[in-house]
Amino acid sequence: RARDGGGSGAGPGGGAGAGPGGAAAGAGGAAASRAALLSNGAMGGISRALAVTLLCPITTVKTRMEASGAVGSRFVYRSVPHALTHIVANEGLRALWRGLPAALAANAPFSALHYAFYKQLQSAMAPRIGEGTMLNFASGAGASLLATVLTQPFDVMRTRSMLSLSGADVTRGLMVGIGPRLAKRTLQTAAVWSLYEELWRIWQERADAAATSAAAGRRGSS
Repeated sequence: RARDGGGSGAGPGGGAGAGPGGAAAGAGGAAASRAALLSNGAMGGISRALAVTLLCPITTVKTRMEASGAVGSRFVYRSVPHALTHIVANEGLRALWRGLPAALAANAPFSALHYAFYKQLQSAMAPRIGEGTMLNFASGAGASLLATVLTQPFDVMRTRSMLSLSGADVTRGLMVGIGPRLAKRTLQTAAVWSLYEELWRIWQERADAAATSAAAGRRGSS
């Protein structure tokens, strides 16, 4: 994802009360931060939507194979290739994308909301717990919890559509399974954000060190 490239908007030379120039800089920084938040949120949502669309056939197969062990399940597949060919032969090619609208409604907003919540929680909690891994993990977990709850109904509809349930079944009990999904998504995304931020920090430190070393070498040779 794109980095914000800035903190609260206060530049190196001015605090909150540094006069009109400082106020203008602060307002400009806040506007830039909001623009970056919206831009990154949109990028996350669009990227997720494209990935969901392309991988919908595999998601359909995964969902059906997970349900194949249930009592009375009518889905019995030997492998992913067998499932794909069986679905196309018996239900048509469009069946592989049957749950796409609900999948898009669940996944694209999840990515956008998660990123927006993540940055907001980082800003709110940083003064209390400081920068570092704990802040990234807590922000990632909190953002995932909020985004998961808001998109849970669409994820349930996606699963039921891919299982070819009837219209009445698709829309009943849309918060069913929220517990396991919260546990999975919260821990997964918190770990992802923590690893991402740490790897980014290490890479940035090494890039800065390399740039400093190169600059020193150029000065020494001149």
